[in-house]
Amino acid sequence: MHLPSAKNLVSIDVPLVQDADGYPPMTVEPMWAATTSDGLYEIRSIPFFATAMAKLDLVIAEEEAGQLTFKRTIKPSGRSVLRIVFRHTDRITQTLLDLERMGCHREFYAPEKIYAFDVPLASDLRAVVTYLSTGDEHDWWYLEHACVGR
Repeated sequence: MHLPSAKNLVSIDVPLVQDADGYPPMTVEPMWAATTSDGLYEIRSIPFFATAMAKLDLVIAEEEAGQLTFKRTIKPSGRSVLRIVFRHTDRITQTLLDLERMGCHREFYAPEKIYAFDVPLASDLRAVVTYLSTGDEHDWWYLEHACVGR
């Protein structure tokens, strides 16, 4: 996971539900968050496995066994998270450049070869989804709509 450069971030464990095949490959996903003045937490990571969660969401977390654990989202940021796993490596460079031009930010989870994209409110979500859906239809990558905000 990419470590943000901001100071005073905390790690929050987000519980995950594994399917019959043991996916995702972990039972919790650690997410970086900033503590707000009213005791909430603002998510600063882009989730690789957690669903219905996006960067800058405000959440409640409680300490359990010495670790903060996600409880619920209080205020969604409206941002979206889309994830892809490339099926053809020759598509990676151009796709990443195209999505960057559309205003998306990304993180990469090497063990599963997952690119998680944060689609900020200023980006054209419809254009991003259309672009990624076209690649999915052509079998260039697998696309997951992890959290569609707005």
